[in-house]
Amino acid sequence: MTEWYYAAGGTEQVGPVPAERLVELLRAGTITPDTLVWRTGLDSWQPLQRSLEELGVHAVPPLPPTLPPAPPPMQANVPQPGIVVHHAPAPKPRGMSGCLIAVIVAAVLAVPMIAILAAIALPAYNSYRVRSAEGACLAEMKAYANSAVAAMNHGESPAAPPHGACSEADAAVDMQTPITGVPKAPGKKTITCEMQTATCSIDASENTP
Repeated sequence: MTEWYYAAGGTEQVGPVPAERLVELLRAGTITPDTLVWRTGLDSWQPLQRSLEELGVHAVPPLPPTLPPAPPPMQANVPQPGIVVHHAPAPKPRGMSGCLIAVIVAAVLAVPMIAILAAIALPAYNSYRVRSAEGACLAEMKAYANSAVAAMNHGESPAAPPHGACSEADAAVDMQTPITGVPKAPGKKTITCEMQTATCSIDASENTP
């Protein structure tokens, strides 16, 4: 039975899971065709879309479209027999009302508030992008370390390291020598894997500006 790994949320490696479970997660919407997956035999992590035929999935059923709510029925202003409808005269134009003045003042005050919110949100977004890049490289190095340890335990030479989410990655040579990987931009921190235990971690001693 083929066992698969997938990257949940782009950072957390989950697995191993059987192929049937991977298909169930796809049909339930828990993962998507863009989710990164890996199994023994693959050189690197790749989108699930490339393995649909191997998993026996020929088409992913689309989610049913959400219909907009029906508009309320229009009520026609139909005059009743014997009733005379008198239309009030149009009001004379006046100066700006209190509500209009309040709207203008609120709009003027909103401009600096938007600038403040943008100054707060932009660094948070950049930090999220850095963590996502480092998490993807961590998952890729973990999968490679697992496959390399399995190959060496069977007396085989490990395959070359992948370069999907990592811009640089060491090739495994033996069980005593750790390997490292460098995430693609905007990731900063180095990934280190101990081959004896096939455990990988992000170097916490490196500071991210």
